[in-house]
Amino acid sequence: MYLDDVSAEFLSTHRDTEYRSSALRPYAFNDFDTFMQRTKKSYENPRATNNLDKVQAQLKETTQIMSKNLEDLLYRGDSLDRMGQMSSDLRESSKKYKRAAVRINWELLLKQVCLLRHYRVSWRSLIEQQYGPFAALGTIILFFIIWRFW
Repeated sequence: MYLDDVSAEFLSTHRDTEYRSSALRPYAFNDFDTFMQRTKKSYENPRATNNLDKVQAQLKETTQIMSKNLEDLLYRGDSLDRMGQMSSDLRESSKKYKRAAVRINWELLLKQVCLLRHYRVSWRSLIEQQYGPFAALGTIILFFIIWRFW
């Protein structure tokens, strides 16, 4: 922490050309010595040490939180991969069942056609037997609605 503070202050107050110059004299940065002394005293001060301990505790807590967040993120990534695999499996299963349902419907239609030919029953009578009760119920409901609101 101390060295980080000192280097940050030095780089912010002095340009590259100043401290990389070959004509630089050793005493050119004496004014920076006062900052270093003040910073050193603040780090040696017991009250400041308590403050640093608090900062270190907060830094440690932040590190723990970030570690937990990264672990959660990795777990979610694994969960997302697993969900993607389950989704793909479900999609394949639904395609398989759709093909099976279409095949069964065609087989049922062929059986009905064969039965119609065998017993010489017309399509019309088959439809009337299958949808007749629904048509009668619909007619009654429609009549009731017209009678009630007309």
